[in-house]
Amino acid sequence: MTFRFWLCASAVFLSAPTHAAVTITSDDVVVHMDAMPSTELTSEAAKRYNVTPAGNRGVLTVKALKQGKDVPMQVFVGAINSKNNLINVPMRETNGKDGSSYLGEFYVLPADNLNFIVNVNVLGKPLKAKFNRSFNP
Repeated sequence: MTFRFWLCASAVFLSAPTHAAVTITSDDVVVHMDAMPSTELTSEAAKRYNVTPAGNRGVLTVKALKQGKDVPMQVFVGAINSKNNLINVPMRETNGKDGSSYLGEFYVLPADNLNFIVNVNVLGKPLKAKFNRSFNP
């Protein structure tokens, strides 16, 4: 029994990601979003998106697809930190002018947990997602 316990515990520990991207769907529209420390960006991605990686900054990405193709959207994002402060996350387009992909930057306290509220309007469909992320130094 002990062997089974450790085998199962090891499988859970090794397969558990630190965080996963969030996906919301409505009919055939899929919106993907993810928040991470800016230091996790590759140097190429940081340069492409004009982000200066820093330990006290995070990034949030939001992308909308309909049947695998980019679709325009409007995105409004806020977050609440562990001190119960509301943080506005300004979003900007990242891939030209089609409005299908956005990136936002925000400040984060060391060892903080942010509760994100993402409001998206895609093709006249309002969608909302709430999720949290831990940011540890």
